[in-house]
Amino acid sequence: MTNKEQIYKFKLEYDKLDSNDFPKLELPQILLYLNKAQTATIEQIYDPDDNKLGFETTQLTMDHLSPIHVKSEPLVPLIVSTGNPNEYYFNLSSLSQKYMHLTRSYSYGTSPVCGSQILDNLVYTSNELNQVLKDPNRKPSFEWQEIPITVAQDRGYFYTDGTFTLETVKWEYLREPKEIDMAGYLKFDGSPSIDQDCEFDNTIAENIINLALVYAKTTVGDFSGAQATAGAAKLELT
Repeated sequence: MTNKEQIYKFKLEYDKLDSNDFPKLELPQILLYLNKAQTATIEQIYDPDDNKLGFETTQLTMDHLSPIHVKSEPLVPLIVSTGNPNEYYFNLSSLSQKYMHLTRSYSYGTSPVCGSQILDNLVYTSNELNQVLKDPNRKPSFEWQEIPITVAQDRGYFYTDGTFTLETVKWEYLREPKEIDMAGYLKFDGSPSIDQDCEFDNTIAENIINLALVYAKTTVGDFSGAQATAGAAKLELT
């Protein structure tokens, strides 16, 4: 969906509201709501705790988010932590694109006995890590081809048991989407705006419009109306 179509559809719905309660919105305000809704929609689709919409759950979900899915980027340089040769890390700010969420990761490890092979990277929280490293069923294992990893404070951390080393880590992730924009005004920092369409398909673009309307209504105080619109904005992938 083009930026012009998306803005037009937003205005069409917004202009149906009572002009006494909902003042006219300028273009930068509309774009602000659309971009806020765009980020929220991505979070809604990605949510790993939602059994229906977890990113790896269905091919359909992956298709909808494919425009911002970066595949198999090598993490270079992979750094060995000072004082712990079994811990490696990478600064996620060094990725080629602005990082949002991990979707999949795997490593290439080398053992002096068994040679090289691919290892699954299993994600744990920082709070779980100490127990994981002691657990014989979850600790790093070249034999079982898996290692624990954590993501914290803009870094990815990767762990071995000392019997093998990591040569390369591949990182698949969602990048930040390009902001929907339209040429013709100056941004807050003084830079000129540009024409930028929504990167997603029409199903996602329509949801972004509906959610942007929720934000617009909430901002001007019609909370009950916003709740009603929020129900209509519930995302259903098709």
